[in-house]
Amino acid sequence: MKYLQEYKEFFSSIDDPLERLDDLEVQLEGLEIVSDQINGNHELGVISEDEFQSKTKEINSFIEWGKAQISNLETEYADLIGTRKKKAWPGHERLPFPVVWNRKSYNRIEPEIKKAGRKSQWIDWLLQNLTEGDDEYWQYEDRDLNAAQLDIAYY
Repeated sequence: MKYLQEYKEFFSSIDDPLERLDDLEVQLEGLEIVSDQINGNHELGVISEDEFQSKTKEINSFIEWGKAQISNLETEYADLIGTRKKKAWPGHERLPFPVVWNRKSYNRIEPEIKKAGRKSQWIDWLLQNLTEGDDEYWQYEDRDLNAAQLDIAYY
């Protein structure tokens, strides 16, 4: 329950309701994977019944809370969600442009952007949403990573 309480505090600190929604959806996707791992470990006898029950209870509590929050956000901010969807790049529901990870993904997506006549805008958007990472690496803002993960079918 400690993780849920910490996440609730973090969640409430996110000002933008769309960022809040995306972050929570990504968290719930991650919990599905964790839940599958816990079930597998329990079936293999790696974790005890008590540990299994405790972890399952905590995950289910988080999921229940998260789904209620998502429902509230989707109801309260339906107009914002709709506007964002209309402005999103084809194949996306959230991002105005696709993200690229390396030269290969750039080469795959760039012709589509160029054909739409929006390459300059795309490059500007990419540069505005990158931050310096550790050492020599760059990374996207968390909000963009969350949105890209939720729109993964495009990629």
